[in-house]
Amino acid sequence: MGILLFLINMGMMSDLKGIEGSGMPTLHLANQISPWLGFILSIILLGMIYNTAVGMLYAFTARLVPAETKRFKLSVIIVGILAFLASFVGFIKLVGTVYPITGYLGFVIIAALIISWVRSKMKKEAVNPELAKF
Repeated sequence: MGILLFLINMGMMSDLKGIEGSGMPTLHLANQISPWLGFILSIILLGMIYNTAVGMLYAFTARLVPAETKRFKLSVIIVGILAFLASFVGFIKLVGTVYPITGYLGFVIIAALIISWVRSKMKKEAVNPELAKF
């Protein structure tokens, strides 16, 4: 796996000007190698995107509505339509918006975990100073 990532990165570094502004740099590189390779990779990428979308939409809807109900099936359809409409924003714009938001949310979660850990340490120390050492 590591070797594959290394080769992909080396391929992208070899053509930085060519992939600049490309939404999918690996697809750009595959098309440069061979149009057939680009076609095959585009089918693979489409399958990966579809697989991720279906799994995420199912998990998202299952958190909101109990699964295996009529309401769930209707909710999946509605969420699927909303996701489909959101896809027209454009892949680059969507990723450029969603990735930073999830990154900032990650920082918030890390901060909350640190605060929670410090509070629990302080609470242990206040209740029993001997337990706080562990």
